[in-house]
Amino acid sequence: MEEKKTKKLKFSTRDIAVCAVLLTFILTFILVPMQIGVVDMAFIPLLAIFIGCQVEGGKIGIVLGTAFGLASLLATVVRPNILSILFYNPMVSVFPRIMIGITTYFSYAGLRKLFVLIGKRKGKMLDKRMSILVSSSVSAVIGTLTNTGLVLGMLAAFNFGKQISGIAIDGAFFAMLISINFVIEICVAAIVTPWIVLALRKSMHMSEPEDEIARLMKQELATSSVEEESAAKTQETA
Repeated sequence: MEEKKTKKLKFSTRDIAVCAVLLTFILTFILVPMQIGVVDMAFIPLLAIFIGCQVEGGKIGIVLGTAFGLASLLATVVRPNILSILFYNPMVSVFPRIMIGITTYFSYAGLRKLFVLIGKRKGKMLDKRMSILVSSSVSAVIGTLTNTGLVLGMLAAFNFGKQISGIAIDGAFFAMLISINFVIEICVAAIVTPWIVLALRKSMHMSEPEDEIARLMKQELATSSVEEESAAKTQETA
């Protein structure tokens, strides 16, 4: 049992390569301030976590989420602002980002299995491409909600009712935070992530659950056909 657990925790060369690319992406957008109008591009690293989870699996997602959280914590020190003190607490800056990897992976994997189950019951596999796109989009939205919900929840748990740098941490404060980026985050995550995930999974020739089920269904069909032919020949002989 111990050997099996150890194997599961190992990272392949591909895991490390993909992780390195996505980590670079995360660090660039977190540590280098980028803004378009009033929209802060600091939410873009979320896409890297979603892609990592949906292409490479949960362990990569957790690594990327942890890196995102630590980079966010570091950013509050490297380029502080009037609200940075709120994010010095790892429960606000790190913990929610770790949870992104968990909720994104399990929601994506769960939806893919659900589509396979529906296909098996219907006796015909649903379109693989559509399964990936829908699962990825819904999973990315869940990941975004996890990030926003937990960050705001932790901020409220530790700071609600306080005055930080002359700013009241109250309902109006949280409404302001949600109104600035939240809708854009949801839309970008739901629209952009699925197409990148689909392209990566196709280019990397990754095995899909639909492929295996379709193969098994063909085998069952071929076996039943042979059995029917054999039974027919037996009846003719009799």
